[in-house]
Amino acid sequence: MENPFRYIEEHFVKGNEFESLEDMNQKFKEFLKRWCSEVHRGLQRIPEELFEEERPLLSSLPGQPFFSRQRVFRKVSWDCLISVEGVRYSVPHHYAGKQVCIVSYLGEKLRIFNLANELIATHEISTSKGRTVIDPSHYEGLRPRLPQSAPCIREDFLKVFGKHGKEFYLRMAREYSYNTWRWAKMVLSLRSYYRVEDIEEAMGISLSFGSCKVSTLRHLLSSKPLLPHGISSSSKIQSPQITRSLGYYSGIAQMGGGG
Repeated sequence: MENPFRYIEEHFVKGNEFESLEDMNQKFKEFLKRWCSEVHRGLQRIPEELFEEERPLLSSLPGQPFFSRQRVFRKVSWDCLISVEGVRYSVPHHYAGKQVCIVSYLGEKLRIFNLANELIATHEISTSKGRTVIDPSHYEGLRPRLPQSAPCIREDFLKVFGKHGKEFYLRMAREYSYNTWRWAKMVLSLRSYYRVEDIEEAMGISLSFGSCKVSTLRHLLSSKPLLPHGISSSSKIQSPQITRSLGYYSGIAQMGGGG
């Protein structure tokens, strides 16, 4: 395998001058064409003619990528990221919670494949530990903006989850006190991946276990089908009223105060 490179070094590189990389590539193409038009000493044939004879017998390259080494798998987090050697890289959002395969390409790029060996993402490999590399297109169409204030989150939660929402929220208020709104927002974000009906069913099972953890909901939902794109129209709700009576705030106090 070393002889061709030695031949190129001795007969093409040495004694030659190149103005640029493009100039070198062009001159090498001309050199290669002359080389393949000469009679090969060992075969006593012209390589170019021999190649034309063999061309009909050659098969096309496989459609799927060839992995030259053992593949490495990662599970995509719910924020659509995978971790590779201390760096987090984004993956298209519909692969959240799923297994993907990672392959380093030429030591410069990280290629990410799904389990069908389809390329789904490519990133420049970062050497900065702790960095997060994001491709904004991976989050397009993921979900509408979630409410930000605690009262709005509470209202959305109770409107969306009518069956078990109140009992689940009250349990979260007892468990997490002033951080209730944070956990409620995480539960609301599950609508980006699952039907509201499936989340309600998981809530009921979780409550029967005496749990209101988001991790429990995610585990119970892992067997449910994912939504194809973003949040379903049936789960959208109207913006909350800005003007409220004082009685509204007494209800807030009963359901966990500011959280």
